[in-house]
Amino acid sequence: MSQEIIARVCEALEEHEAVTVAIPSTDTVYEMVDGKVARIPQRSTIMRAQTPQAFRLELITEAYAKAFPHLFTTQLGGKEGGLSSPLLGGVGGGFPTDDCGIVHEHMPQVPIHIVLGEEQNKKITFKEDI
Repeated sequence: MSQEIIARVCEALEEHEAVTVAIPSTDTVYEMVDGKVARIPQRSTIMRAQTPQAFRLELITEAYAKAFPHLFTTQLGGKEGGLSSPLLGGVGGGFPTDDCGIVHEHMPQVPIHIVLGEEQNKKITFKEDI
C-alpha cells in the first residue's frame, strides 16, 4: 500500500464518515444461485475492494454494536457502550467479510466513499495472496 493511498484515504475521511479503497474490475462477475448464473452485473458498476478502510470512530463503534449487541454492554467500567468481550471470532456463514460490510449492513444510511486504489495494492485475505 502506497503512502499516496493512505494520504487520499485520510483526506477523504475529513469529508466522509466511511472510506474504502477499490479499483475497477476488469473481470466479468457472475451472481450464482443453485450453481447457475442468476445475474451478470455490468462490469462498469463492479469494484474490487482493497485496503485500507477508514471510519469515524463513532460510526464504526455503532455499526459493530448493532452487529453484535450481545458483545456490547450499556455500561462497562462506568463508561457507556463498552465491549463486553474482546473476541469476535466464531461467527458463522453470511458474516460480512470486512468492516465496510458491517457498516453497509447495519448503517445503510451512511454512504461509503470510494478512493481509487492501485493495481499493485493487493488485499491479502488468504495465504495464497502473499
